[in-house]
Amino acid sequence: MVSRNLPAPIERLNDTRRRINRVIDFIDEHLDHEMLLAELADIACLSPFHFQRLYARMVGRTPSETIRGLRLLRARDQIVFDAASPQEAAHRAGYASLTSFARAYWREFDRSPAEIRPEPKPTPRPLPLRRFTIVELQAQTMAATSYSGQRLAMDPLTVDTQAYASHLGIPANGKALAIYHDDFLTPYDQAFRCDLCFPADHGKLPDVACFADVVVPGGLYACVEQRGLLFDLAPHWAGFVGGPLAQSGWRPRPGPVLRWFFSDRAITPPSQRLAYLYIPVEQPLRH
Repeated sequence: MVSRNLPAPIERLNDTRRRINRVIDFIDEHLDHEMLLAELADIACLSPFHFQRLYARMVGRTPSETIRGLRLLRARDQIVFDAASPQEAAHRAGYASLTSFARAYWREFDRSPAEIRPEPKPTPRPLPLRRFTIVELQAQTMAATSYSGQRLAMDPLTVDTQAYASHLGIPANGKALAIYHDDFLTPYDQAFRCDLCFPADHGKLPDVACFADVVVPGGLYACVEQRGLLFDLAPHWAGFVGGPLAQSGWRPRPGPVLRWFFSDRAITPPSQRLAYLYIPVEQPLRH
């Protein structure tokens, strides 16, 4: 595993990322509650001063700015999908007046909340796995570290690998690709096999045991945007395969599911994480 015998700078970076990761998960789960800097610092096991400095360096904004941004995003969704009035959304986001809400919204999104266009009537939020596009990927070689074990270890592995890739000059930037050789919706307590890949020049990898050249399979894939956590999709998977995918004349074919990460697991709240699933497909034979 990547976490073995890492250089001291990588161990320190990993430790910082895990601390910040715990805080961001806590913020995302407690947006309705007041959160003090000292409380968040305790979660990270750091002093308030040291925590604030590390958080800003890793995330690019302060903890209070993160909380404000997530609350404003949620307020926008409430107006669009839940038919909440701006006043209601402002109150739920913790603003005493519509004026202060509008001012904060402008600072966050560079536009007025008056530009939010609610649906004509309350509508369900878009379900995951509803829309997809068919793409043809060419086989490519990437730098990868392979892993077999329980899925619960996947997040630390991702953090370790991204940090190590950055240390070795591989342009990870959070945009990793996972190749799931088993069912990508495998329950947490079951074993699975996965390659975690990063772009790299073929044949120019540092001579370290944790990385090797892996060929990402080419072919036809149904590409689906995936926000939030992967297991949020599990209840919708069968409906997607038997619904939109089948109705469009496609069916899954044997082969690994690919998952491109477009946000850094360690510094992105769970509800805002973005990835794209590439599901291998084929058109059924027509008689």
